[in-house]
Amino acid sequence: MIWFYAVDKWGTYDRDALENLSLSTYLYDNSDNMIATVFSGENRTKTDISELPDHILNSFVAAEDLRFYNHIGIDPYRMLGALAANLKSGRIVQGASTITQQLVKLSHGLTPEKKYMRKLQEAYYAILIERDYSKDEILEMYLDCVYFGNGAYGIESAAKKYFGKTAKELDLIESTALAAVLKAPSNYAPHLNEENNKKRRNSILNTMLENDMIDEREASAAMEAPLPLTDTAGSANNTAIYSWFIKKAVEDAASLLDISTQELFTGGYRIFTTMDASAQETAVQILCEGDLIPISRAGTNAECALVYINKDGAVEALIGGANKSASDFSRATDAKRQPGSVLKPLAVYTPCIEIKGLMPTDVLRDEQMDFNGYVPSNYGNALYGKISFRKVFEKSLNIPAVYLLDQLGVENSRDYLNRFGISFENEDRYLSLALGSMKYGASPYELANAYLTFINDGFRPKAYTIRFITNSKGELIYENNESRQYVSSPSSAFIVCDLMRSTALDGTAKKLSVYGHPIGAKTGTVDYNGVGNRDAWICTITPNHSLAVWMGFDQTNENTHLDSSVTGSNQPASAALRFFQEHLPDGDGEFIKPDGINWYAIDKKTYDEEFAIKTATTITPQEYIMYELFENSKAPSEVSDFWQIPGLPEDIFISRNIGQGINIGFTSTSVNARYRIYRRKNQSDGFTEIYAVSNIEQGEQITYSDNDAGLLSQYEYCLTAEHALAYDMGVHSAVTDPSPVYTAPRSFDWFERWSIPD
Repeated sequence: MIWFYAVDKWGTYDRDALENLSLSTYLYDNSDNMIATVFSGENRTKTDISELPDHILNSFVAAEDLRFYNHIGIDPYRMLGALAANLKSGRIVQGASTITQQLVKLSHGLTPEKKYMRKLQEAYYAILIERDYSKDEILEMYLDCVYFGNGAYGIESAAKKYFGKTAKELDLIESTALAAVLKAPSNYAPHLNEENNKKRRNSILNTMLENDMIDEREASAAMEAPLPLTDTAGSANNTAIYSWFIKKAVEDAASLLDISTQELFTGGYRIFTTMDASAQETAVQILCEGDLIPISRAGTNAECALVYINKDGAVEALIGGANKSASDFSRATDAKRQPGSVLKPLAVYTPCIEIKGLMPTDVLRDEQMDFNGYVPSNYGNALYGKISFRKVFEKSLNIPAVYLLDQLGVENSRDYLNRFGISFENEDRYLSLALGSMKYGASPYELANAYLTFINDGFRPKAYTIRFITNSKGELIYENNESRQYVSSPSSAFIVCDLMRSTALDGTAKKLSVYGHPIGAKTGTVDYNGVGNRDAWICTITPNHSLAVWMGFDQTNENTHLDSSVTGSNQPASAALRFFQEHLPDGDGEFIKPDGINWYAIDKKTYDEEFAIKTATTITPQEYIMYELFENSKAPSEVSDFWQIPGLPEDIFISRNIGQGINIGFTSTSVNARYRIYRRKNQSDGFTEIYAVSNIEQGEQITYSDNDAGLLSQYEYCLTAEHALAYDMGVHSAVTDPSPVYTAPRSFDWFERWSIPD
């Protein structure tokens, strides 16, 4: 009567509890190496029993239920044996649960009260399960469900945890070692008690030998071999160095799948991320374990953030704080900070190049200006007067940037910020936007993404952390499709790229110049009440990556702010340099110039003195050539008139003195010329230089007396003209062809009228 009442009350078992166990989710880096396991409650991975060799299945059958393949869910022989043992001892000292009964207990969470009634319920459910499932299906569910100690649920997780391999790769000693754990994980787990585990697994091996599951050679080898535990078998997953990236990837994956984080953690997903393990490790070493993080006057360590993205938008490294273990708040993605001058290329320079046709050689005024009551100033209050746009960029000057935004219009600037992916508020519509002053600001993630535009021909790929996701069955359920936003023309993007290169070579980011490979940068520093700084930035580009580094305090006040020496040019630039030196010691390729734009050789002397854009000539010394970018349609055509080979002098005359000597005279035709006079006595002799003159005015008359000329001899003379400065700087081609040979009369011909032949 009691039995039938209980059966009626129990109903049937829960299929969902059997088939839909909580499964751990795994994350992989961009080389498909597993970097983390995330789970809620139980770390479990589903396995496929059809892939498991017989020795693995036999290990668990021998250890837990020798007659598993023959009973109906319960084993009467074991039940009678257990009953006799328990009656003899007066208490329960031995169980008789089959694998199927254990599965019921593990999956249905039956309460321990009323033990005999619970055992009956287990037996009843076991019989029903055996009716509905095959033996292999039951054993597979059991192996996925059982706890192996060390935080591992299921044989797949246990194989990775203890031996660093998949379940199907387990050998005989490893499979029996795991089977041995099940008796009592706290006593038999190999990382806790190797000796107990060995005794138990040897007992299992003997059972397998006695039941012809293995032969004596296999049993002996497994008993004698050492157990190859992994180095991390007894420790938690060493994922701290990846934790900031993992946090972002988990958030993105849950969003992409439109599920909660809890569902993600228990769904058995495989998340294939974009993380470059080497880049992430390098970033952690430099920022979280290095010595670059500033300290406030109060002795508090500043915070930091780093975002490293490849050309296609794949995020390869991410640091959200100075502590390498992630917290709930990531300064890389969650923090909006005042960007300072790193906003200039996005808010001002790119739109001015696109809309106003601004070129690096264009001349701007760097002088005190008043924009309807707004009076910006440069760092250190320096003023440079007339200055090229390239130098304005290199020196990160504020006044010309505000002037350009005033000419451009704030609405045009906001349009480009939107294209760059920088979020802004309605209040962000003042000229101070040119200097990165915003209501909330921008995150390092946004800025690193925006700067990809300059190495992508004017397109901004959307940053992403997930390549693809599969479900617990290995089926593809999400794959990233690259999204690109048009921002500017390829030539405009490349001009900014080249200006950033100048900044890294000879500007505010000059610290990067020692890298020795193509690199560009823009620094930014935000002042704090004139007593220190609030934020320090650098945004860096290489041919295939962008990098943003930020340093500052979560809350800036009188006691916790950056020292005035902490600028974008200092610690953030040092962090960027170390990162690239260690992660990309051989460089990252070459910047590729798009069609429609070229470098042109410009006369630097004329430009520096007159701000006139004229092309260099064949005799312009290298020191006086500057190569500058121009769109081909705007290429300079006027040639420098300073670096021209001077023509021969005019009004040349030669005459005899009444006494000894010959006079040679001429009129200068160029201010840059050096004239040389050569003489020979006989046609068979070579010419010898006898006189040179330079630093003369154009049109000036020069007379030279050759007093060494003999009275009775006839002499021949010729003249040359050369560009004095070019020649002295090694350009020996800056010389005219010699003048015709002129013959001077002998002394006894002095009374004859003599003239230079035509």
